[in-house]
Amino acid sequence: MTDNDKISGACKKAESSFYSLLSINIGTFHINPLTSASLVSKICIPKLLFGAELWNNLTKSNCMQLERFIRMAAKTIQRFPIRTRTDICLAMLGWKRIESEINLKKLMFLERLCNMPTTVLTKQIFNKRLALFSCRTDKCIQKGFVPDIIRILSKYKLSDFIINIPHYHKNNVRLWKT
Repeated sequence: MTDNDKISGACKKAESSFYSLLSINIGTFHINPLTSASLVSKICIPKLLFGAELWNNLTKSNCMQLERFIRMAAKTIQRFPIRTRTDICLAMLGWKRIESEINLKKLMFLERLCNMPTTVLTKQIFNKRLALFSCRTDKCIQKGFVPDIIRILSKYKLSDFIINIPHYHKNNVRLWKT
């Protein structure tokens, strides 16, 4: 399955869940928009972002396709016109942009990988791919979880965590508190 197929499938599942919620009248004047937003964020958004930790090299059109669903849901829940500014609609519900949500899911997955014992095969594969990535000179054309996580860590100025992973595990210190 290509990334475009995964994104399209995720959007269709999220939209069908959203329209199912609308059919039970979450968009009426009787229900608080924050309650409706809570239902959408607990039912539809997880369907939209299922497996997002492993999506890599998303294009702007992929992110825009996911973002359209979030925008439509936020405006529909609050009964705002289509032309209402998206940043205002999302902020009123306390929702983040979709790219931030995906980055958060990837960072949480990285935290789980980093806290695994080194005897677990998944951790060994991650360590080998990380070492291979750091040794390669053609980093700009590589695809996968490791280049994406390195990009995210540098974007949020967290790159020193990836360098110091062995140091954190020697002292049995977790990278992030959960």
